[in-house]
Amino acid sequence: CAMAEQPTPSVDDHKDDAPSAETDDGFVMLTEDNGVQKKIILAGDDGITPPKFSTVKCHYVARLLHSGKQFDCSRSKSQFEFKLGANGAIRAWDIAVPSMKRNEICVLRCSPKYGYGIRDDIELVPPNSWLEFEIELIGWNEWQWITVDGNENAMRKKCIFHTHNNRDSVRCKSDDVVTLSYTAYIPSMNNHVFDTRENIKTIVDDDDRMTDGFHIALQHLHTAEHAIVEILDYNLAFGAEGSIEFDVPYFSDIVYDIRIHHIQQSKHWKEYSEIELMDKAKKYKQQGNALFADGAYKASIKKYNKTLRWLQYISTTTSDDDDEKLQLIIDVNNNIGLICMKQAKYDQVIEFSEKVLEMDANNVKALSRCGAAKIKLKNYVEAKLDLNKAKTIDADNAYVKKLWNIATSKVKQEKEKQRKQYQCMFGYRPQK
Repeated sequence: CAMAEQPTPSVDDHKDDAPSAETDDGFVMLTEDNGVQKKIILAGDDGITPPKFSTVKCHYVARLLHSGKQFDCSRSKSQFEFKLGANGAIRAWDIAVPSMKRNEICVLRCSPKYGYGIRDDIELVPPNSWLEFEIELIGWNEWQWITVDGNENAMRKKCIFHTHNNRDSVRCKSDDVVTLSYTAYIPSMNNHVFDTRENIKTIVDDDDRMTDGFHIALQHLHTAEHAIVEILDYNLAFGAEGSIEFDVPYFSDIVYDIRIHHIQQSKHWKEYSEIELMDKAKKYKQQGNALFADGAYKASIKKYNKTLRWLQYISTTTSDDDDEKLQLIIDVNNNIGLICMKQAKYDQVIEFSEKVLEMDANNVKALSRCGAAKIKLKNYVEAKLDLNKAKTIDADNAYVKKLWNIATSKVKQEKEKQRKQYQCMFGYRPQK
């Protein structure tokens, strides 16, 4: 198809009245105001329609509805690709294309509201124009990547069945109670199945039986959806340790075949009272403390993070409430810092300790932990500064004294080493 020459605008090309229902035999109205209308010309393949947020590939011919004048055509260029639900095309396409099947050809008509509206910067399309498209859905990317903490290749999902276009369809979110079935297997071991469960209930993002990747996957699934989810970042699976319980080797990628049966939506945080929000935060802190005592550090951090999440929703009204909230935030950050210390994640120790010190500049735990981490990182001068302050606040603290002695000794050793290095340079001897 060649691109048509620019048409002369006419009244018919941009009148606002909808096409007559009598002349649109076979068209299905996809919106209540009849602004998006679709008629199937060639039925597509059996199977599902493109899931939400998938990138679809189409060919199309675009015309002004009332004059029939063509203003665009992909077949003279290349396939048109866009991501559903991401404003990659006009609204009519985002509404109609999710109802199409692979290789389907349809005619789509839309009012200006779902097209280009009153815009006057679209070449060959006057403002307030009704539009007509002949669309062929070639296909879509079956695998959708899920980005986790900046890693764009952490996970991916393939939808087998969905009801995204159903108005009752909802997406799983944190704290929802979900009834589901799943099978888990290891692709590198000939798809060895290591776990399978039928019709179980789980709380999204709050069930220690499941991996982090599983909970992240749930938050990308909808009512009645069936999907395959690959966990490609082993840290979101069973990590470098693997799992003795499930006989999963270390560093293993795993795959979940998940079927969502029912989603019981949790209350929005705005529906909770201040007291209920505080109780939620305290509950997760207590759970985190119990997991910490058992040595389950990863699970403990998850509970502590949920504590912080619920605390951020609290708008304190009294000084007592404010003090309680502040103390909880300090305690949780200190606890996470201690876990990071045990895991030798010294940069993170400093990060969480400094968060505490922003709220309480004289917090001895945070100062001493920050000093200990800096000693491990060989930042002895900075460590001594932190420990000097901690020693001033709590002169009888044996742990602080021990760390201070180590930092002081290391600073002296570094100075002596530096002095000897200078002595060897061109015979130069700096003054003491």
